[in-house]
Amino acid sequence: MARVSNGATLPCLQAKGGHADVGAAIGRAFRGPIQEAVRSALLQLHQDGLGEDALHERMAPAIDAAERWTPRLVTELRARADAAQVSFDAWRT
Repeated sequence: MARVSNGATLPCLQAKGGHADVGAAIGRAFRGPIQEAVRSALLQLHQDGLGEDALHERMAPAIDAAERWTPRLVTELRARADAAQVSFDAWRT
């Protein structure tokens, strides 16, 4: 779990609109941290020896299920990734 210093505040973002609008607002507001999180996660996976094919094989069922059962959430996440200028399919690369 991440540690924060005493007195630290959480960022607050107000967004209106549909799922894509909310995702885009989050992606724009938190572009830097999102990009760093993606870089860090992909680097760690590669350092752990998890190649692109194995990663895709592990993630594909979850992504497929999310697209089937929570398509609006996937819409939001895709818009968030796009606005943060990271690939939603980064796990596939």
